Amino acid sequence: MLEIFLILLFLVGLSSGIVLLKVAWTKMKSGAGLLGVRLRRFDCPNCGVRTPFARRPNSLRQALWGGWTCSECGTEMDKLGTDISASVQRPKRSFDLKDRSAESESREIERSPLERVFDANESEE
Repeated sequence: MLEIFLILLFLVGLSSGIVLLKVAWTKMKSGAGLLGVRLRRFDCPNCGVRTPFARRPNSLRQALWGGWTCSECGTEMDKLGTDISASVQRPKRSFDLKDRSAESESREIERSPLERVFDANESEE
């Protein structure tokens, strides 16, 4: 009875070891490393510029989960080097120093509805 238990324990340990090796092999093959950390540099998928070894995150998402923004073309990449620019939501910034329409829109937003009514009445008179 003890021999059967030891054989069964050996087979369970061997099969779990094989599964762990398979998982580790596929992770290493994907280039992400064993824990999802990529130590090698890669090229930008759009322009081919080499990523820096030490990265400086441009957003909180990049700081937490890894990733880069290409210095040449602005492409956002995840930690494995795939282009994620289409799925990243960037804040809308239409405020340019030379753009007067954006400046007037920002003034409209800053004014209260009551101020807008008074201004409309003043312009009619």
